[in-house]
Amino acid sequence: MKMNRLNRRGLTLIEVVVAMLLLGTLLVSLLVVFSRHAVQIDKSLERLHVIQKAESQLAEWHLQFGFAPANEEGEWTIDGKTYRWRTEPIEQMIDQQMMLGKISFEVFETRSKIPILSIQLVVPSWQSL
Repeated sequence: MKMNRLNRRGLTLIEVVVAMLLLGTLLVSLLVVFSRHAVQIDKSLERLHVIQKAESQLAEWHLQFGFAPANEEGEWTIDGKTYRWRTEPIEQMIDQQMMLGKISFEVFETRSKIPILSIQLVVPSWQSL
């Protein structure tokens, strides 16, 4: 009796190789996506910690002075990493009647020139000089 090729039960070598190639491509793609996602989560958590520390600093200034001081600098250490912060005037006066000025509050990684966080604050105009 002759064996009919249509009644075969297994896969050919080419079909197995193609299936493994497709599966390998899918797995590599998933690994790349998960690693990028993990990096994004780490950066987001770092930024969240910086924001929480900045809020704490602003609350401290508010209790101490009633507003954020201009032309100040300092450093924080969060989770073993050092960050620089600074406040500086943006404009001399934004409202002459109310005597209001504007300052920026920026936080940087120690070696970076690009701020992780940048906030503009309205303060008494004599404070922003």
